[in-house]
Amino acid sequence: MIFLTAHGGLLGPIATLFGYLMNGIYLGLDKIGIGNIGIAIIIFTLITRLILYPFTVRQQKSSKLMAIIQPEIKAIQQKYEGKTDQQSMLAQQAEIKAVYEKYGTSMTGSCVQLLIQMPILFALYRVIMNIPAYVPAIKERFMTIVDAMGGTDAIDTLIKFYNDNSGTIKGITLSQIHNFGREGTYAVEAQKNFIIDFLYKLNPNQMQTLANEFSAEAQNVMMVEMDAINNANSFLGLNLSTAPSANGFLSPYILIPILAALSQFLSVKIMQAQNKTNTENNDADTMQQ
Repeated sequence: MIFLTAHGGLLGPIATLFGYLMNGIYLGLDKIGIGNIGIAIIIFTLITRLILYPFTVRQQKSSKLMAIIQPEIKAIQQKYEGKTDQQSMLAQQAEIKAVYEKYGTSMTGSCVQLLIQMPILFALYRVIMNIPAYVPAIKERFMTIVDAMGGTDAIDTLIKFYNDNSGTIKGITLSQIHNFGREGTYAVEAQKNFIIDFLYKLNPNQMQTLANEFSAEAQNVMMVEMDAINNANSFLGLNLSTAPSANGFLSPYILIPILAALSQFLSVKIMQAQNKTNTENNDADTMQQ
């Protein structure tokens, strides 16, 4: 599971670097009075796209080269069609290899570029999905709430709250956060991180219900901090930390996956149109297209 563990594995170091970038963007926006996670994510995404741009260009060039090479490869395969003896197979492989060398590419050219991008994209996803882990300014507010609740002494109350509301709490189970760190030997700091993981998944109404389980003083602290967190997470009237299904499929949040799917569909259609133009325009320079 990902959660607040910013280090570890292949993605950990990459996500940590992106975390510094995300935190820097948020702090910069906060200094000019617009500390908003939504705007920070947009800027963060644009910067990471710029970082990936050289790999994207190489991948596209490699894909275009493959389109040019394919007719020659197909002609060689037809030449040796039906010939299964070792000498013919070796000759076919040698001719295909010569074609790739002529164009300065290989069979795995475009795949290599994609494999380089994949860890970066997964790390990007990790940062966006776990804002408190990578934006200390947000985590500090959650930590203030945890301390107001009594720290790890609040775990029993949180477990009871989860059991009473498990049907409406989306995106997390107690097993994923090791029962708030009680399953195993976790330090107090780790247990508090598990509590933050849990709190980050609650929508504002659930946080209000949870606050009622604590003293008036704790409630005041929780509401002040949650107002600040909700303002940071609010973008175009939506709370970005709320799962699209958290308030039912008739809520405005369902627009997020719909718009995401629509944008992907349009992107694919544009790429298909470009590829069709390249195929039909035989007189044009395919690489330039």
